[in-house]
Amino acid sequence: MRVLRFLAFLALVVGTGIAGPSALIATVARAQAPAAAPYDDAEAQLRVRQAGTAVTAATSDVEQLTVALQAERKRVVQTSDERDLNQATIGELEKKLTRAKAVLQEKQLALKAAQEARAKGLDADAQRQRALAPAPAAPATPAPPPQRTPAAAAPRPPPEPARPVNEAPWAAIQRVGIVGTWARVCNQAASPSNWIVTYSATANGGAQSRSNNGEVTRLTVVDSAQVLTPTTIRLRLRYAYPQWGTTNGSIYDVVAEVVAKRSRALQSIRGDGTALIKDGLFVSNGQPSISMEKCSN
Repeated sequence: MRVLRFLAFLALVVGTGIAGPSALIATVARAQAPAAAPYDDAEAQLRVRQAGTAVTAATSDVEQLTVALQAERKRVVQTSDERDLNQATIGELEKKLTRAKAVLQEKQLALKAAQEARAKGLDADAQRQRALAPAPAAPATPAPPPQRTPAAAAPRPPPEPARPVNEAPWAAIQRVGIVGTWARVCNQAASPSNWIVTYSATANGGAQSRSNNGEVTRLTVVDSAQVLTPTTIRLRLRYAYPQWGTTNGSIYDVVAEVVAKRSRALQSIRGDGTALIKDGLFVSNGQPSISMEKCSN
């Protein structure tokens, strides 16, 4: 019976020109449409991190192939067989390097798209929040000022919020798993393009790192460390060795990420406030920060 009444009403509406069927259906659809889901920035950040990790891996592939190709081109051959093998190897490495560069370019574009998508999402969410915000209430009639009494004490300021307490540097480094030796390529010797860094404990729970570039080993002291998440740590590093030259004594605030036995800097700020790395990218050229693999504990 209710269905027949509804059909009769619909026929009356259409016949009298009050509203067409399309308009009526659109009205019902709008009434039943679910509210837009809130913006999930955590998911957007995850996509940016994943794209950044892919760029880092692709960059490492290009660098390793470049080093291998340069070594093969410098190889000294004695016989015709060795020369033929050398030329074949060079040709194969050149093809692999071309493909690796194409993959790197693709990953860089994907990272840029993820960063732009997150920026648009944050902007759209901010606009949605402003639209949903209630209108400001009319100002209330001000109350008469309270009568002052001579004995009234001045109100105490609210207590400061608790600040995170730094752990002993070595304990924090152990929790995140950054202890041991790291390098761009573990099975290659130390060089200016393949620094080998080893973190170790010092007295009273302190920590330090020794950086070897194949020419000299330099000492860095970890003045403080704070675990931010199970995979990220904030470090205050101080160059503490004359071999650092004019930068000896410099302070750097670094946020490092350690995932699947690979580490990289997400942020690096020099003591004078200059940002060197931001959001996992070098500020100077927009390239991803260097990814290092764990060689040993």
